Amino acid sequence: MAPNGSTQVSPAQTTTYTLTATSNDGRSVTAPVTVTVSTGTIPQVVTFVANPPTIDPGAPTQLCWQVTGSTNITISPGVGSNLNANDCATVRPSTSTTYTLTATNASGTIQANTTVTVGQIRILSFTSDPVFSQKAGDPVTLSWKTENATSVVIVGADFAPQVLQPNGSTTVRPISNATYTLTAYGPAGQTVSVTIEVFVR
Repeated sequence: MAPNGSTQVSPAQTTTYTLTATSNDGRSVTAPVTVTVSTGTIPQVVTFVANPPTIDPGAPTQLCWQVTGSTNITISPGVGSNLNANDCATVRPSTSTTYTLTATNASGTIQANTTVTVGQIRILSFTSDPVFSQKAGDPVTLSWKTENATSVVIVGADFAPQVLQPNGSTTVRPISNATYTLTAYGPAGQTVSVTIEVFVR
């Protein structure tokens, strides 16, 4: 072969090639190079789910997965590495959390995500005191209690929308029969609403 050049090979398996260069006086030197042939197939994530996907803060849920063709499986945050290919793990997040599964082998890496939503919000009560206002403009106290909400907003005809605490009360002064809507907001963008009417005699 020429002193300088190139050639193409197509090994079916990992192969070491040795280049030998020989001078005019018969001396020679060698240099090996290895071409690694991989299977070419990265891992496959068959399933990665949370059951149940929505929990109260600190309640348990299971992350379950099935992976093929992997030499190492890691789930973060906090689950661990070198996990079994087909298994479940119990987690207890206090806030909504996205878990990432990373599966690797010699050919590459694949990732999958699943989210546990924490804080299924509930409106436990939304009341007016009194239910019937004695005359137009008299004060009426609206009170509410929620569960897992981060804030609430009350909207009414005579009441400008305000962001309020998850549990509390406020005073309105309806001049005629009025409708008030309480919307509770959760940490993952969830909302739930309830409406009451206050009657003016």
